[in-house]
Amino acid sequence: MSSHLLKSFQLNNRVLMPSVGLGTYRVRDEAELPKILQCALDSGYRLIDTAQVYRNEAAIGSFLHKKFTDPSCSLVREDIFITSQIV
Repeated sequence: MSSHLLKSFQLNNRVLMPSVGLGTYRVRDEAELPKILQCALDSGYRLIDTAQVYRNEAAIGSFLHKKFTDPSCSLVREDIFITSQIV
């Protein structure tokens, strides 16, 4: 999936939100999470959906922090849209 093929929606604050994202509900294995996230980013996903009850927010944040601070990574924080639910 290429990111230029995905439709985005413009929010009221003019931010573009991707219409398709990676749901992380069933991703609980912290050893597998980096592989899954990297595959999603490589495939063009720019929306990551998580929630506190999924118990993977910290691992997702840690992975993204490493990506954004890696000089060889072309992505920046503003490239990724993160959604989370409050229970």
